[in-house]
Amino acid sequence: MKKHACLTLVLSLGFILTACNAPVGVTPTPNVAEMVVETFEALTPQISPTSELPAATSTATATATEALAVTPTLTASPTSTTQPTATERPEPGSISGSIYGYPYGSLPSLTIVAFHQGSTYHWYTITGYGETSFIMDNYIYPPGNYVVVAYDASGNSGGCPGVVKVVSEQTASCDISDWASSFPSKPGDVP
Repeated sequence: MKKHACLTLVLSLGFILTACNAPVGVTPTPNVAEMVVETFEALTPQISPTSELPAATSTATATATEALAVTPTLTASPTSTTQPTATERPEPGSISGSIYGYPYGSLPSLTIVAFHQGSTYHWYTITGYGETSFIMDNYIYPPGNYVVVAYDASGNSGGCPGVVKVVSEQTASCDISDWASSFPSKPGDVP
């Protein structure tokens, strides 16, 4: 690389000297041109097109065309990259159960919400009037622990006693029977 930079510098210097010594429109005298060629030949090492590295010699016999004809070749070395692996997303689970012990008269339509513990995720389903069972089928994600609460239109709530553990591709059982405990408020985005 240094020799190529030196060669470029010598050529540039030669052209500059030639341009400085020659008046506009006049061909340079042979003495200036000869001096540039001699300087160039003295500074250019002898290069063989088949040699890997130019050898330093005491006699400069390479011509400018030989020096310019040598082009370095780059060989790409094979590399190995590891592709990132996709993390498998676990399949969702389900929650189903019965609704009983509603203390406020006949069983109305209920909004049932499953609150994921440790995050802000929640899912809901709405039962019909008088329905005594519910299912939140195959869309509870991520698997984990949930608090399940039923809300009526009057603001009353009841839930499953304890925490419900949802496992991928399985249905967790949860009976809504606790109407006396305190439960989280119904989320604003749930009808």
